[in-house]
Amino acid sequence: MHRPGLQAYWAYARSGDTVVVHTLDRLGRNLREVLNLMHDLGERGVGVKSLSDPLAIDTSAAGAGRLAFLLIALFAEMERTFAAERAAHARAVAAASGRLAGRPLAPSYL
Repeated sequence: MHRPGLQAYWAYARSGDTVVVHTLDRLGRNLREVLNLMHDLGERGVGVKSLSDPLAIDTSAAGAGRLAFLLIALFAEMERTFAAERAAHARAVAAASGRLAGRPLAPSYL
């Protein structure tokens, strides 16, 4: 919540405004943070609209927009968790076979 862009928007936002984001997971680092932010924005009368999510997300709309938001936010959290698990598994498999995972180390010029 201590991000300069978010703080600047928070100071600027007015009731009736709509925050437009590419995907909902760009609003926060986890589901709780996104839900808290959405709740705070809703109390201020600020809606959120997502451009890339498969369901139309517009929290300033009726109940269906809020339901779609909750579903997409939940799936985004699940995908983040699964991606982290897949990456950890890939690192473990690489280490077990004697390979280094990730980017190659930069050459040392000392």
